[in-house]
Amino acid sequence: MKDEPMQLLVVEDEVAHVAAIRRAFEVVGSSADIVSVDSLRGFREHVAACVPDLVLMDLNLPDGSALEMLTHPPENAPFPVLVMTAFGSQSIVVDVMKAGALDYLVKSPESFERLPRTVFGALREWRLLQDHRRAMEELRLSHDTLGGILNATLDGYWCVNKRGDLLDVNARYAQCSGYTREELLGMNLSDLDTQASAAFIEANVQRIMRNGGDLFEAVHRRKDGTTWNVEVSVTYSASVGGRFFVFLRDITLRRRAEAERENMQSLLTQAQKMESVGRLAGGVAHDFNNIMGAILGNVAFALLDTPPGSAIHESLEEIERCAHRSVDLTQQLLAFAHKQTVAPKVLDLNTRVANLLRMLRRLVGEDIVVAFLPAPELWRVKIDPSQVDQLLANLCVNARDAIAGVGKLTLETANVSFDEAHVAEHPDFAKGDFVRLVVSDNGCGMDKEAQTHLFEPFFTTKELGRGTGLGLATVYGIVRQNDGFITVHSEPLNGSSFSIFLPRHVDSAAQVQDVVPARASVHGHETILLVEDEPALLRVSRRMLEHLGYRVLPASTPGEAVRRAAEHDGPIHLLLTDVVMPEMNGRELSEQLQARHPGLKLLFASGYTADVIAHRGVLHEGIHFIQKPFTLAALAEKVRVAIEAG
Repeated sequence: MKDEPMQLLVVEDEVAHVAAIRRAFEVVGSSADIVSVDSLRGFREHVAACVPDLVLMDLNLPDGSALEMLTHPPENAPFPVLVMTAFGSQSIVVDVMKAGALDYLVKSPESFERLPRTVFGALREWRLLQDHRRAMEELRLSHDTLGGILNATLDGYWCVNKRGDLLDVNARYAQCSGYTREELLGMNLSDLDTQASAAFIEANVQRIMRNGGDLFEAVHRRKDGTTWNVEVSVTYSASVGGRFFVFLRDITLRRRAEAERENMQSLLTQAQKMESVGRLAGGVAHDFNNIMGAILGNVAFALLDTPPGSAIHESLEEIERCAHRSVDLTQQLLAFAHKQTVAPKVLDLNTRVANLLRMLRRLVGEDIVVAFLPAPELWRVKIDPSQVDQLLANLCVNARDAIAGVGKLTLETANVSFDEAHVAEHPDFAKGDFVRLVVSDNGCGMDKEAQTHLFEPFFTTKELGRGTGLGLATVYGIVRQNDGFITVHSEPLNGSSFSIFLPRHVDSAAQVQDVVPARASVHGHETILLVEDEPALLRVSRRMLEHLGYRVLPASTPGEAVRRAAEHDGPIHLLLTDVVMPEMNGRELSEQLQARHPGLKLLFASGYTADVIAHRGVLHEGIHFIQKPFTLAALAEKVRVAIEAG
């Protein structure tokens, strides 16, 4: 007999019986570790310290019965128990086996002699029994898990035989159909599918059996008589009685979302077209505004020189009206294309994003899960709210197209700070406190080459007709306009993550706003250095200022302006300069002149759109600015405000 390493615990108060048991194992040459105790108390103490492989226990012990132990086993049981009795009876055997003993034996020299074989056989039986119990438990858990999954899934589920009878359904299908599970289990496919005649069922059954499965759409009838669209996925299994396992997805919302998505795409395409129009308009706005400025200025002086009521005066007024209409039309076009001057406000980005979630989910569609992970105690930022909308809309649309199906889109916010050491290692970053907005997707991702051109206008990786390449360019422009920066992490097939960093806005003491006191006159006598590279506009602007009483030093270039300022003997009270010029821009010119004339006041003018001049630093609070074209009255008021500013 093959020996098996084991620990045998003998619970017996008869020393002679314990000795007989030991001899029996010695005779067969077993190396079993036999430990003996003479009471239930000793048994429990030993088991608490070391769990045996098998227990051989006398039925009656000085401090109790084996039945008591079997009825109330130790916490670290189970292990197999063989009960020994001095005499056997049917009632004792029944009681012992019902209590949980693996087997019993009647004490006798013969039974002790056979004990090693009995013990090793009991151990093998016990292991088989435990394996069976584990298998049954795993089967039960598997069945319960499968049932839980089927009832938790968002799709309906059927198990159907070849006749179309429903053998099993889940809670989701019962909910969608309006029937109870019990009602459905007594029904046939033809009771639910509006197309399922007997011939239809037979044809589909044969086809699915040949192919092993299928995916198609159908129309089902609810209990109240209404119908609903379902996507049906069927798998046939011959090994389980020739049954069909069917998943049914309600696609009513999908159909609706597809229609909404098509509408949204149409609107987005239109917006992108207007973006192109806006860029075109912005490109010509500067020259147009300079021309209109010269026209309006000269018309204003012509009106002053002609008598009211005359034919020439009326013609000039008509020219002025038409010029103003042209200017208004240009401004409307720029506003429609989002090129107008922005109105920054102090925002809680968490609140703004939360309010946009519903719109964003509709924008990307129900196949994409949108998760928002807001950071607690988020810092404030200062940005135009409509620009936040544009940022998220463009990034979410980009993510939707990258996913192209089922996926996940995650929006996150956080407070971050970067010191000089971090900026030194990451040149794309900036020093300071920022609020980070991250838009991540698990879509197709991008390679390094695509990322180098990502923010270029009209660059796109999408197929023809799917995009204009303006979305990310717009995002970049908005971020830069608000003194932020943007980073991208993406790998092919591993999604993309766009991180937008907007400067933290720290509330400060209330600033004194520009207040224009009532004046008897907007005329003046101060000296103004006028810089304008458009000759016609330079001439008419000089004439306007001199008409208002100012002394004017005209310059057609920044270099000429520097020379005029150096040659002028006396104070210069105001620099009125164009923003975008050759050699250097208006901001740079003003800094150079203020270094030599510390008290020099500034008034900037430009015919470019706000997005073009924003990064030149002339649209910040406290900076005086006048948009071209301007009227004599507007110029008079702006000049006085700039000169009298503290």
